[in-house]
Amino acid sequence: MAGEKSKILIIGGTGYIGKFIVAASARSGHPIFALVRSTTAPADQPAKAKLLSDFQAAGVTLIQGDLYDHESLVKAIKQVDVGISTLGFMQLNDQTKVIDAIKDAGGHIMKKTGKTFERVYVPEEHVLKQIQEAPLPVNVMLAICHSAFVKGDHVFDIEPSFGVEASELYPDVKYTTVDEYLNRFL
Repeated sequence: MAGEKSKILIIGGTGYIGKFIVAASARSGHPIFALVRSTTAPADQPAKAKLLSDFQAAGVTLIQGDLYDHESLVKAIKQVDVGISTLGFMQLNDQTKVIDAIKDAGGHIMKKTGKTFERVYVPEEHVLKQIQEAPLPVNVMLAICHSAFVKGDHVFDIEPSFGVEASELYPDVKYTTVDEYLNRFL
């Protein structure tokens, strides 16, 4: 369907990094879904209530579910075309739950090949073996590379909030673009 935008699910969207990914994704014009443990925040968490309200005001669809509730995770994945996990370092081993849910949802994992993405099925055992058997900090780098290159997670252009990009403020500094940095791994 030409011109149709991908539906994107963000897992961990209320976390430290996830909230920025949700906001940037919502600005991209794609239909955005955020997996949240509850679509309403308790009265003692006004910051979370505001965050969820801001998500909804930006057009984000909140999907109630939990990383530790396999059925809710599978159900959420079945509703979208693309999934982005923004789970923190302390939940690195929980990425396996996302992989299991993708597999059970009949999903696929994306792999970057040149300038395009190709669909491939990656045996779960292969991914888990490399990540789980590697020592720190190598296992962290493998998990990040898996997320970026195997799963096909996206990098979004985030518009500067006050109208000036850092390279304009400091033109004498040599900046490395995300593409240049990631190409070091190819």
